[in-house]
Amino acid sequence: ITGLLGFATQLNMVWQAASEDDPYAHWWLIRIEEAIGQAQVFLAEQVSRMGALYPGTARFQWSASHSQRPHTVLLQFATPYAYRAAQLLGEFDCLVCQCLTLKHVGACAPEQLTGVIESAAHQVRRVFSLPQGFRVFAIDRAEVRQNTQRAEQALAHFGALPSEILSGARTATFAP
Repeated sequence: ITGLLGFATQLNMVWQAASEDDPYAHWWLIRIEEAIGQAQVFLAEQVSRMGALYPGTARFQWSASHSQRPHTVLLQFATPYAYRAAQLLGEFDCLVCQCLTLKHVGACAPEQLTGVIESAAHQVRRVFSLPQGFRVFAIDRAEVRQNTQRAEQALAHFGALPSEILSGARTATFAP
């Protein structure tokens, strides 16, 4: 299972290829961007849903569990998508803390909470595994248009590029 640092390392390869005008790398960045966005929406919905389960009365209130001595890590990534993935991991941590608190106080069935955590973990792992499918063919848009041997290899590996990617009409928000 790829973690945040593995994701960032693999993403650097995609980022470098995109900076050299590899259209497949640009397509991959768009896919990563969309996956991060979908996972963020999913996690936000789950955090909101779990937050609504917190019973509160005038006599009894609580908040989500959290670490009394959280470990601090200095993040230094080469791409904005790695930072967005780190934010995603933080949102996942928040959701897990909420679920564990709800389980501890008996506000929700443990099986339901386990399902929420597993679904959220799947979303995060899906994002983190995306860059693993990328392979560098050292091509650019001109080579794809000329259908060189390396472009044919890339086509066989990745499939056909959407025309808006090849033309450059559609790019990732934070493309190099």
